[in-house]
Amino acid sequence: MPEQFRLLTGKRRLAIIILSLLIILTLAFIFGNSLKDRATSAATSAHFERFVEPILLALPYQQLHTKEALSITVRKLAHYSEFFLLGAEMMALSILLRSLYSVRKRLLLVLALLIAGMDEMLQFVSRRAPQVQDVLLDAFGALCGICFVYAAHRLYARLTRKVSEGGTYA
Repeated sequence: MPEQFRLLTGKRRLAIIILSLLIILTLAFIFGNSLKDRATSAATSAHFERFVEPILLALPYQQLHTKEALSITVRKLAHYSEFFLLGAEMMALSILLRSLYSVRKRLLLVLALLIAGMDEMLQFVSRRAPQVQDVLLDAFGALCGICFVYAAHRLYARLTRKVSEGGTYA
């Protein structure tokens, strides 16, 4: 691997290093939030509720207009968005590494599912209640992130191929 890594362009190597560091930071953020005790976690959620509340109150669903529903929605959005970001980062890294390794998208999803399971298990340490539905929501977020980056990459490849062949974007 080190010899093959040196054969990559400088920009690609730098992008691989930066993405690897971003993945590590994202994992630290995810696991760090899971290690927070119940009171600290609730305080963090309350901070974000102030930003999400006007959006939810603008929706025509009265069920979302209660304090409890707002709190639950913010926590679930946090699960989804953290793992969306992780899935997107992992997919981008696998695209950059494609000349060295062939990583299947299913493997990325399985890896995200394992990370989600470990994340929920960490909540035992902080005396919070891990939930299977959170693992599934995390996996769905990762799947959406993986699909988003994959689709963006395919679109970019298609557009740049048309331009290099003398075509147009339209």
